[in-house]
Amino acid sequence: MRKGFCTETAALLFCFAIIVTCRNGLAGEVNAGLQQRITDLENELREVKQAIGREPAAAQGRLPVWSTLDVQFSGYIKLDASYDSTDMNTGNYATWAESETGNQNDNMFNMTANQTRLRLVFKGPEVAGAQSSGKVETDFYGNGAGENKAGILVRHAFIKLDWPDSDCSLIAGQTSDLASPLAPETLNYTVFWNVGNIGYRRPQLRLTKGISISEGSRLKLEGAAFRSIGRAAPGLAATDDSGEDAGYPGGAARVSVAIRRPGGEDFVVGVSGHIAGEEAGNSSKHYKSWFVGLDMTAPINKALSLTGEIFNGQNLNQYFGGIGQGVNTATLKEIKTWGGWVGLKIKPGSLPQWRFNINAGLEDVDSGDLSVAVAPAAPQRKYNRAVSVNAIRSFGKHLEVGLELTDWLTKYKGAASGDGYRAQASLIYTF
Repeated sequence: MRKGFCTETAALLFCFAIIVTCRNGLAGEVNAGLQQRITDLENELREVKQAIGREPAAAQGRLPVWSTLDVQFSGYIKLDASYDSTDMNTGNYATWAESETGNQNDNMFNMTANQTRLRLVFKGPEVAGAQSSGKVETDFYGNGAGENKAGILVRHAFIKLDWPDSDCSLIAGQTSDLASPLAPETLNYTVFWNVGNIGYRRPQLRLTKGISISEGSRLKLEGAAFRSIGRAAPGLAATDDSGEDAGYPGGAARVSVAIRRPGGEDFVVGVSGHIAGEEAGNSSKHYKSWFVGLDMTAPINKALSLTGEIFNGQNLNQYFGGIGQGVNTATLKEIKTWGGWVGLKIKPGSLPQWRFNINAGLEDVDSGDLSVAVAPAAPQRKYNRAVSVNAIRSFGKHLEVGLELTDWLTKYKGAASGDGYRAQASLIYTF
């Protein structure tokens, strides 16, 4: 009995010794692995701290991942839904009412997100003593394959050099026209184009010089050479551009005065115009495009502001004038036109989240420059008028909802008028 007990005890002690030995060996391996991992993490942390404390990579000759410049990305997402009581050109947006000859009260419904905009603004280093900057902005009203396959449209793509000490700047690239620079605030994408508001965007080289005329008031002189664009001249092939074929750029100028109002926005009045040419393909037929206009921004008080423009000119279809008509292809004559618009902006102090706009515009084409269309040609437009009112409600800094009602009347030469109303609702999310 005693001998068996001793044997069993010895066996137990031997097993215990083996277990302890294995455990200690395994623990040692685990501890060694953990220690190595801790060391690796400490080294990685040390590298991160050193990277944070370094100078920017550009200073060491290495380019950052995105850009060497200060770049700001912004824009908005916009959904528009509209109902038209008659056939409107073009549908997603409105520029005139189609003739109701044989097509009376042809109502329409549209919904689109094509006005969504993406914007990059660049702030660069000093160049030749000037502060450099730039801007690229697009929307989706390009020539896409379908309503749900929109194409990208380049709105702005330019560089700008500012010499603040001289109150002088230079813009090179595509941006809004220098002449007739204002636009009413509308939910409709085309801001009264072809109904009193002219001007678009095109490649240009623009120089601006400011001159102080009194304390707080400023005279501004602007001039630009721009890419003349045309397409409406007769005898052109589908790939021809009558503006390009002119062989020289268009020119624009504007003189304006901004008068400082204590405690309020500046009162601004400007006179502007342009002159450009077109040539019909390989022929010797030349067409002139010109206009002169007056623009005004007149703040009344903190809640009310009045803006407007008036113009007179010819061959302005590429500038959203002439109700989309530039040259009469039957008579080979430029089409003369005049028009204007006025807008009242209301921002009630008691309703800071709301703003309202009342806009009215018209364009009157010289009827003598038009011809009575022979079917199947479209009738020529001689008068276009629109009156709109909208209300826009902000929900915080990023979300806006708006409703706009517009009454349209378009008259034609030798055809029935088109008239009706457009109701549009918009949801806008800015970022």
